[in-house]
Amino acid sequence: MTVFRWNVDPARAFDSFIYPFDRSLFRRRFFRKSFPAINLYMGDDDLLLTAEIPGVEDDDLDVSVTPESITLKGKRMPCLDEGCEEIVHRSERGSGSFVRTIDLPVKIDSEKIEATYENGILKVFLPKAPEAKPKTIKIITREQ
Repeated sequence: MTVFRWNVDPARAFDSFIYPFDRSLFRRRFFRKSFPAINLYMGDDDLLLTAEIPGVEDDDLDVSVTPESITLKGKRMPCLDEGCEEIVHRSERGSGSFVRTIDLPVKIDSEKIEATYENGILKVFLPKAPEAKPKTIKIITREQ
């Protein structure tokens, strides 16, 4: 019986198998991260949501809220620079419409929300609803 040695690195073999799928719809559909990328911070009195939305004009951006969630809608155009009508050699930045709804950890007061958009960063200040704010309870000690 003849024994053959297999001198192939398993990681390399896997990479060569996956490579044809690397730029395919398969990868974009199953390995895509949510857009826009967000951070949500919670303080005692409010929440702060920041979203990275480069390449979106403020007129193409819509923010709507409910007491439990916030929805970001927008449209990113594929070309903002002059001369981009040329043949595209490589395209990694997505374009088109997007919608993202984020569930909030507490109820908010939708009448007092403020938002700013500067240099591709959206900041939304979401004050907590009065019933969501922490309350201090005084403890009474009874002597026996």
